[in-house]
Amino acid sequence: MYGMALIFLVLLYKSPAGLVFYWTLNNLFSLFKNVFYKLKDPGKILRICASLAGLFLLGYFLLHPFPAKRVQFLGIVCALLLELPLLLSLLGAKAEERAGESESAKEGDRLFLLCGIFLTILTGVLIPSAVIKASPSEFVNIKLYRSPLWYIASSFLMAAGTFIVWFGIFYRIANEKLKRTLRLGLWLLLGVAAVNYMFFGTNYGDLSSTLVYDLYPQNNSLDYLVNLAVLAAVALVFLLIWKKKRAIVRAVGVALCLAVFAMSVLNIASIQKEMKEVKRVIAETSKDTPAIPLSKEGKNVVVIMLDRAVGYYVPFIMDENAKLKAQFEGFTLYPNAVTYGSATDAGAPALFGGYEYRPSEINKRVNDSLAEKHNEALRVMPVLFDEAGYEVTVMDPPYAGYKDPADLSIYDDHPDIHAYIARGKFAVESDFDVATEISRHRNFFCFSIYKTAPLVLQPTLYSDGFYNEADALANVGRGSAASKQTLTGMNKATGLTSRFLECYAVLHNLANITEIQDSGDTFLMMDTDQTHELILTQLPDYTPATVVDNTPYEPDQPVRYAEDGRVIRFSADHNTRQITAYHTEMVALMQLGNWFDYLRANDLYDNTRIIIVSDHGCCNMYFSDMMFGKEKWEDVTAYNCVLLEKDFNSKEFSVDNTFMTNADVPTMAFQSLIEDPVNPATGKPILDSPKYEEQLQIQFVLTWDIKKNNGNTFLPAEWVSVHDNIFDLNNWSSLGNY
Repeated sequence: MYGMALIFLVLLYKSPAGLVFYWTLNNLFSLFKNVFYKLKDPGKILRICASLAGLFLLGYFLLHPFPAKRVQFLGIVCALLLELPLLLSLLGAKAEERAGESESAKEGDRLFLLCGIFLTILTGVLIPSAVIKASPSEFVNIKLYRSPLWYIASSFLMAAGTFIVWFGIFYRIANEKLKRTLRLGLWLLLGVAAVNYMFFGTNYGDLSSTLVYDLYPQNNSLDYLVNLAVLAAVALVFLLIWKKKRAIVRAVGVALCLAVFAMSVLNIASIQKEMKEVKRVIAETSKDTPAIPLSKEGKNVVVIMLDRAVGYYVPFIMDENAKLKAQFEGFTLYPNAVTYGSATDAGAPALFGGYEYRPSEINKRVNDSLAEKHNEALRVMPVLFDEAGYEVTVMDPPYAGYKDPADLSIYDDHPDIHAYIARGKFAVESDFDVATEISRHRNFFCFSIYKTAPLVLQPTLYSDGFYNEADALANVGRGSAASKQTLTGMNKATGLTSRFLECYAVLHNLANITEIQDSGDTFLMMDTDQTHELILTQLPDYTPATVVDNTPYEPDQPVRYAEDGRVIRFSADHNTRQITAYHTEMVALMQLGNWFDYLRANDLYDNTRIIIVSDHGCCNMYFSDMMFGKEKWEDVTAYNCVLLEKDFNSKEFSVDNTFMTNADVPTMAFQSLIEDPVNPATGKPILDSPKYEEQLQIQFVLTWDIKKNNGNTFLPAEWVSVHDNIFDLNNWSSLGNY
């Protein structure tokens, strides 16, 4: 105990308040301990007190109404656990003591260490490596390369410190009876943690590189009950093995340790292998500063993809922001526009390559890989414009080489094409990168604990993606950097993401990287993920900020209006995507509007054709007037892409309700400039006639990750169809899963 006091003195020396708090709790503990030691049977009295406290809590949580059922459920479980000490005592549970009498001290110590090693590998290596393996490049800062394996090293050290060092310290100072209890407890924890990680909470959706889920992880009361019942059964099985088959406990422990170790090694090897390629791509694409050449006298064609931007929002955005509508003078809005896929891997190929790259057509070419067909689509417009004598620039082509960041070598056979990685090339506040780095080093281990905990505890451990990190919560409250944004209701938020800032910085700097030429023809094709990173911004100017409070500008349920009389009433019933997607789309269009002002001021606007389009919309939005069913793939906003075009010398902002798809983009870009365009890879003519088929087959992607969905055809997905008018819900049908 003297050693423990010394350790805490060292750890808390620079935290006087923490040291006083520890000292106060230590004295309170000593007070109650001394009082109980004066009693005749302190253990029995403590068990009775625990039981009475449990009964009081049980009555409170059963009779008191709770809006959050999870809190009530967790309270009832804790109340029942307080009954266990007295119940076990009354039942005379001495089997563990008898079982331990024949067990040598060394053998017991080995079992304890074995359980600690398993939990260390599981939470410190296997779970973090599995997350990173899914997409290693997302955990790399392209401005300063560092292997993501360092995150695994950090989590391993924290896990070892927890399960081997600290657990070991408490184990060593315990008496023999308590040691037996600790050994059994760690053995049961081993089984519960492994089963919970493998079989529960596996479908929470997309996880960002800052370990934040795209949608808040949710479970219902039935999920909690099933989870607890299964974990109780697992604990019972492990308890029976411990009591009846003590001889095989060590063998089972060794086998489990070897299993998680082997899986961890495979994950790390996969990460290391992919990082060699990622490092090569980053090195090659970091050499040049992006530049956009535009001509005053020639023809300029610009195609800009806004990842996950929602076409449904554009009329409302233009009605709200009169300045923006003026900046978009000459554009035609096509609100009745649809994509062929709900994710980038399914929706982008047709956008860049035309109707030949619809998901249904891609699946017909069973002998070619998805990567080959995707690369072909990304090359169609740049190659044809290059061969027509245009100066061609490509920025951030999505999934080029079926990699992220993009592998620009797909354009190597056309050296005149200028290809750049722009995201991350422009300065953002460095403290955001630092905050992200620090957060990951801490939170990978916390994420592992979260994943191995019972479902009823997971929301508390997740804590809106902060994993109860007090420093991060304090920092964002002061307006300092944070690696994620957390919303409180519909009008308040704290924090930002570095990925949003990196993409925002590219759009913000478009004027700075525009190179004005007197003559020649140019073509620009670029993508931005800014609209993919959903955040709340500060009103009234939609300014990205680390602390957002829009209560002076918005009612509790924000409302937007369109010129045609439609109304959006944003709701948080399902999630906060509705309002955050609107904000990020507004921010992106405002940055483009500022660039258009720059083009006007430099005589570059009238002779430039500009197409703004998204690869897909945003799913899980649940607007009642956009749902043709109850399932998430029956949400029209997932397929309603943005489509805006400004042609040469056009003057007025207009709306055209013609039925369009994002596969029309190549023909729109080539119109009157390249006659009878032909796909350079397949030799097939590029036409828009397939749009007039009776039913368009659209894929709702269930596996968006190109590391998993990377065969010759797309993995099974939900398919829907539509014709003529996407806003007439009767025109939509679900086709099933195939």
